[in-house]
Amino acid sequence: MITFLHGSLAEVLPNRVTLDVQGVGYEINMPFGSPDSLGKPGDQVKVLTHLHVREQELTLYGFKSAEERDLFLLLTSRVSGVGPKVAMSILSSI
Repeated sequence: MITFLHGSLAEVLPNRVTLDVQGVGYEINMPFGSPDSLGKPGDQVKVLTHLHVREQELTLYGFKSAEERDLFLLLTSRVSGVGPKVAMSILSSI
């Protein structure tokens, strides 16, 4: 699992960022509004992550804090019918 990434913000959108880590751009999905609090393009940041593996798709989800990531993992593992996208929607609303 990828626990965190540290690099410079290449792109900041309302629900995702692209993080440049030594020349490799990682797209990281985040709760709506969270990327704005990280900074602006060019800033050095550390983003806590969870790598979700599904059949032929790898998706990185990012979080500002360990508590936010723990809640995401709790929602996706313990609540029936809640997958990563629904969990991100829940986090976006709180």
